[in-house]
Amino acid sequence: MSSIGTLRAEILIIPGSEWDALLTKPLEDVRRLLSKVRALLIEYSGLIPVIIPTLCPSITFLAIHATTDDSGYSILAPLALPSLSTLQLLIGSDECLEWVGKWDIPSLRYLELATISEKLGLSLSNFLRNVGQELVSLQLSDAFNPIAFFGDIWLTLPRVRYFGSTMIDSIPPQPPPNHPLQVFSNREHGSYSSWRDDLKEIVNEWTKIQCVSDTHVWDRVAKEFRYIQENYVTPLSSHHCEGRQICEQCVHSLYFTCEKRGVRYEDEYGRTWAEYKSGLHGIDD
Repeated sequence: MSSIGTLRAEILIIPGSEWDALLTKPLEDVRRLLSKVRALLIEYSGLIPVIIPTLCPSITFLAIHATTDDSGYSILAPLALPSLSTLQLLIGSDECLEWVGKWDIPSLRYLELATISEKLGLSLSNFLRNVGQELVSLQLSDAFNPIAFFGDIWLTLPRVRYFGSTMIDSIPPQPPPNHPLQVFSNREHGSYSSWRDDLKEIVNEWTKIQCVSDTHVWDRVAKEFRYIQENYVTPLSSHHCEGRQICEQCVHSLYFTCEKRGVRYEDEYGRTWAEYKSGLHGIDD
């Protein structure tokens, strides 16, 4: 079989079925083809072939979507990806998380982890202990359960400046005075009044926080939000979250808490209410 050329693209997205076809070719040809790839997205319905990331020696960004609850990861050898700085994981198995936690990824600084596994628990804390020491940004999402941390999360994440999460089972104590944390990002897209109450507690107690990033979009809550402001409606009405994906009253209550503390409060597009009203930082900018 004749050799194949080199891809000029630095970003590559290939579904699992096409990876299978690609891996039928001689590995040296595949390695040459992928030698310039810097960013790679793997979508796979079974065990991730361990050879795939190693075919891209200069990879700095890796996204893995492995959503099946497969129990075979314990037999896979860990990967060594010395240049990898950003990792995005969407997984359906705590075994997959345990496997990734064994990787040699010394340059990792940005981690986004989303799970659809109902069994995730202690494995998350073990994973963060393995990879968290050099992280500057961490975003966590759990589709089923509030996220539970075991032990001192700030000792596990001593350099994190940007921390995002869906609902947390028990809010950790505020970071120590010398911790660099600045931004808390709400990753929860549903309306859970108890969670935004927790977010208000975080704003009041975590004095390091300078910015809260939320999941609402000002365009979609503006009418009721403006009414709440103009009529000084600060107490939450009963059943205020019912039937709403985003509750305007909860958004206003969190906004008001941030205002009192001098904390920047952003929507999903990074805009404050004042910036939205003045027309700055539009969605399409």
